[in-house]
Amino acid sequence: MYFISPIDLLPEAFLGPIGYVDDIVVAAWVLNNMLNHLDPEIIRKHWAGEDDVLKVIQQIIGVADQMIGSGMWEKIKQRF
Repeated sequence: MYFISPIDLLPEAFLGPIGYVDDIVVAAWVLNNMLNHLDPEIIRKHWAGEDDVLKVIQQIIGVADQMIGSGMWEKIKQRF
């Protein structure tokens, strides 16, 4: 819902590529919650990719953490 919402924490139209940081953080947060609250077999059942979905999600979360650091991550998480 957040990705198609007209409301954006850091709008890309004004900030350019930096505006995508909040989108990456929200995606990583959603993926992290899926990992922590769903049975891995349910996630694997609905995964259309070739690689192991859990490894892919962990890579995405790792990259997001490297991009923005854990301090910014915590601030954005608190908004949700």
